[in-house]
Amino acid sequence: MEQDLMRELEAKCIQEQPPECVASCPVHVDARKMAAAVAKGDFDAALAVYAKAVAFPSVVSRICDAPCQTACKRREAGDPIRIRNLERACVEHGTRQQRSVFLRKRDKEVAVVGGGLSGLCAAAELGRKGYQVTLYEKSDRPGGSLLALSPEKLPPELLETDLKVLEPLPVTIRLNELVGRGGVPFSDITERYDAVYVAAGSAEGFEELGETDETTLATRIEKVFAGGRMRLKNCSPIAAVGDGRRAAISIDRFLQGVSLASGREREGAFKTELYTDTERIEPLAAVSPSGPDGAYTKEEAQKEAQRCIQCQCLECVKGCAFLAHYKSYPKRYVREVYNNLTIVMGMRHGNEMINSCSLCGQCAAICPNGLNMGEVCLQARREMVRTKKMPPSAHDFALRDLAHSNSDAYFLARNQTGHEKSRYVFFPGCQLGASAPGLVKRAYADLSSRLAGGVGLMLGCCGVIADWAGRERLFEETVEKLTGAWASLGEPEVIAACPTCFTVFKAHYPRMRVRGIWDVLSKTGLPENFVDGKGRVLAVQDACTTRHAPDVQDGVRRLAEKMGYTLEEPRYAREITQCCGYGGLTDYANPNVGREMAARCAGQSGSDYLTYCINCRDSILREDSRAVHLLELVYPADSAKETRVAGYSLRRENREGLRAQLLREIWGEEALESGYAVSVTLDEQVEKDVEERMILKEDIARAVAAAEESGNKILDKATGRFVASHKSGAVTYWVWYTPENGGYRVHRAYSHRMDIEV
Repeated sequence: MEQDLMRELEAKCIQEQPPECVASCPVHVDARKMAAAVAKGDFDAALAVYAKAVAFPSVVSRICDAPCQTACKRREAGDPIRIRNLERACVEHGTRQQRSVFLRKRDKEVAVVGGGLSGLCAAAELGRKGYQVTLYEKSDRPGGSLLALSPEKLPPELLETDLKVLEPLPVTIRLNELVGRGGVPFSDITERYDAVYVAAGSAEGFEELGETDETTLATRIEKVFAGGRMRLKNCSPIAAVGDGRRAAISIDRFLQGVSLASGREREGAFKTELYTDTERIEPLAAVSPSGPDGAYTKEEAQKEAQRCIQCQCLECVKGCAFLAHYKSYPKRYVREVYNNLTIVMGMRHGNEMINSCSLCGQCAAICPNGLNMGEVCLQARREMVRTKKMPPSAHDFALRDLAHSNSDAYFLARNQTGHEKSRYVFFPGCQLGASAPGLVKRAYADLSSRLAGGVGLMLGCCGVIADWAGRERLFEETVEKLTGAWASLGEPEVIAACPTCFTVFKAHYPRMRVRGIWDVLSKTGLPENFVDGKGRVLAVQDACTTRHAPDVQDGVRRLAEKMGYTLEEPRYAREITQCCGYGGLTDYANPNVGREMAARCAGQSGSDYLTYCINCRDSILREDSRAVHLLELVYPADSAKETRVAGYSLRRENREGLRAQLLREIWGEEALESGYAVSVTLDEQVEKDVEERMILKEDIARAVAAAEESGNKILDKATGRFVASHKSGAVTYWVWYTPENGGYRVHRAYSHRMDIEV
């Protein structure tokens, strides 16, 4: 991943954008953070947040015109937060912490003309930066237009309190000194000082300054800046504060000899890009202050602050267990992926995260800017494979499953008996045949009996496992293998039973014409023995691979409704459906995240689920929820055994048994089923352990057989059990076993990837 692309992707994530209340404030008071502190009753912390942005909090909290309150997103669900009341509550109930601040003394001197709010704020900001500031005020008291306010609106003692913030700063106030016409010549000021900020309250006498630049407040005279009512006739209090800060920044830049305008696009009020969903926020009215002058008690302020919804996006994180698992958000994840890929030496801590994504694209469908972490992680996987940085353990088990599906143990391509070529070919996929082989048999029997022109059968994997693992060459080889087999049947129209196979064929097999079995059944009609729903309510779990295939989603719903079912739409359905945990090989690379994904799917509704992906069905069933595959309603099973979740070893047995049975019963061919090297029986706990550890029964049998044949085994005299190991590929298997009834009982098994030298 190139750095420019990384930054482009990072920019799409808006989580770090400020909320509207902050963006609309000229000085960016962090009202969200302040409200969070007040909500917890921490008024000292809230005041610290407020005072960081506003030099004179007592004054501003009384007279601010509160653009933040107008912009507050809470207005979409009740009343906006009364932010100015909270600001006042911070001042009245909080204690400002006096901290000794190190001031870097600078040898530059700055003049501020005008002791109103804008001039005072500029003087305070410049003083904090270490500049020697002299403020000229024509009257006998600083404050300017603030002094004209009524005591009810602004008690005089509040101004006196706030002015004390200037005392430790290198700021000198010169009272009764008029600058300009009738007073100190302005030319004397510009000659004496290194920079000047004019905030005189009126442009009269300063016509020579001309127009001020809106971004920098620079005037026609190089080192002179002007703001407040000098440029805005109807300057609001918070705008005056904003101009004071803007002028201080410009003067600091000017005196340091750097660009005045660079990087200041978001200084002052601006339009934020942050998205916050308020659709599910309960509307609440604002808390009315009990004080006669609009003051909140501590309790009232706390209650009002608790109404703040703490605006943020995180819409993708709310919908995705993977994004939530790592407790961050895509902007940071993109950077982590980039850092992981650019490491030359050392640990790549991002490998697990990269391989835990289901690649389903839900985040892109939800994100206002379409940021797709799935695409980021897939490209990262491909790069890791190309550069040999992909850990073999990440997808080894899944790739072995792909190899099994496309080996002679399962792979099959046959025309319908009595036909030299096929008009259609049924492709159930690798997982349906593994989980519900009887369903595949019944579906094929129905299609081949009712569709004219011959219905062939292909068993195998479409190759998506290789694609998800980042194995581009292996995926190409799989496409070539399946395309060749399909062509040998006369290039028939493919009837896919798996929605993932359907979308993979559409995207990567350009010569194939593909239809979903749900579409075929809708047009040809249902078999006579389908299960009539009689109004039964089922919540639809859409396959994540159909996210951008509304025709598939609609076709499934039409067929289910035709069978008499009433369908419920969960919150995350259709384009924003959640992955069940199988997609992207999450279940294999990070089973914990896979289970979290399955739990989210299963927890969306209290109704039973309707799936049309067998992996979705199995994942939901593992969560002790009820789920049924669409085809189970079309072709009901003779036994409840077929509706159970099959473990890894049984899935392989099912595939091999299905192929052998079809060859024998339909085409009259005998197929050799691989079976096990020796007969092994697993203790109940061992069954659970090997399933969790992704150890196949055939691997255990192979280890026992190798030990018995070679004699390389150890007898544990305390238990009477043999201990043996066997390496297969990159994996070493350890087994504890005892002989039993001509076979062997296994008491313990585990695996690792270390080499053992004897």
